[in-house]
Amino acid sequence: MADGYRFSSITFDIASKLYPQEAFDTNKSERGRALILAGSADHLGAGILASRACARSGAGYTLLATSVSANEKIEHPDFIYVKNPEGEIKKSQAVLVGPGYGKSKKTSDIIRRLIKKKIEAVILDADALTVIAEEKIFPLPSTWILTPHEGELARLMGVSSEEIKSDRMHWAQRAQNKYRARIVLKGPRTLTVSHNRCYQNLSGNTALAKAGTGDVLAGIITAFRCQGLSPLRAATLAVFVHGLCAEIWVSDGNSALSLMASDLIELIPRALGQLQSHLNEE
Repeated sequence: MADGYRFSSITFDIASKLYPQEAFDTNKSERGRALILAGSADHLGAGILASRACARSGAGYTLLATSVSANEKIEHPDFIYVKNPEGEIKKSQAVLVGPGYGKSKKTSDIIRRLIKKKIEAVILDADALTVIAEEKIFPLPSTWILTPHEGELARLMGVSSEEIKSDRMHWAQRAQNKYRARIVLKGPRTLTVSHNRCYQNLSGNTALAKAGTGDVLAGIITAFRCQGLSPLRAATLAVFVHGLCAEIWVSDGNSALSLMASDLIELIPRALGQLQSHLNEE
């Protein structure tokens, strides 16, 4: 542990206290507007997963910036499709960039514009992480959130995955020092690191070792961020909820091997309900 860092574990009791409270007369505008730049012709599923998770986690409006057919719009009517995200950036309370979006100039340009426009609530995942690593885009605003797995963190730091695995906490802290944003290092006991704090998540199981689960996590973080939670609170709560969904899946008698990313989305209401009930009982 680096000097000056405070270390804590996120338990069920702590996570319930992070749960966003709302007034009886809350409306969809007060729950925020989330803009998701994700999915492409070859990887549309990543955008769909992130957007569905965002909508399930409480965002008032979820906008997916991608090119889709009319049939896909009908199949997923719970969020709004936009072809030109430029006009939506300033109106959105949180912006997610990366899942299945492509490692292209388009991704690089949007990240640089978000920096230039001083957009505070931004989450970078997947392809966006590869782009900032390759183009050496750092430091980033301290209010942004990066969500790498070990391989992505290795690219961000210019080291091997084996080095990351040998001391996950050390490298997550070094990444935070380099990029300035909050770091969510996914994996067993996911770590969330700010400039002086490191949180270890205690929820989850091996069911999460499946493609697409990271897209779901990115969507949950985005939803909490657009509802006004701070970067650190949004990230730590989302990570716990994500893991709790996997625990519920297994506790219902399902095999950990059988979970799909879309199953997690259907379990978000139960996970949030458990946290809310626990808080109400206190």
